[in-house]
Amino acid sequence: MHPAAAPVPARRPAEHRLDRPGPADYTRTRTRLTQERTRCFQRLEKLLESALVKVSSVASKLTTLSAQDMIKAMIAGQRDPQVLASLARTAMRAKREELAEAARRHVR
Repeated sequence: MHPAAAPVPARRPAEHRLDRPGPADYTRTRTRLTQERTRCFQRLEKLLESALVKVSSVASKLTTLSAQDMIKAMIAGQRDPQVLASLARTAMRAKREELAEAARRHVR
């Protein structure tokens, strides 16, 4: 053995896992975070439906930026259907009239 080369001390597998998480740990964490995010959006949709606000009738998902902007505006107190419909972005811009009509029916 070369004098400058010192032997690397062997570590037990449990110690190695504590030092650095492996790919399985990241996968488990990502899965849990994804499940929690889904649960949060489902709770939000249920809460909105209980308040007679049916955003999902026009928006495909609550995760879209347009839907999130509209929800934030409603939380802030905005009730004007035209203003809520004007918050639509990209593909939802084509549905502005549907959005305004849905807001007229459901937001009071």
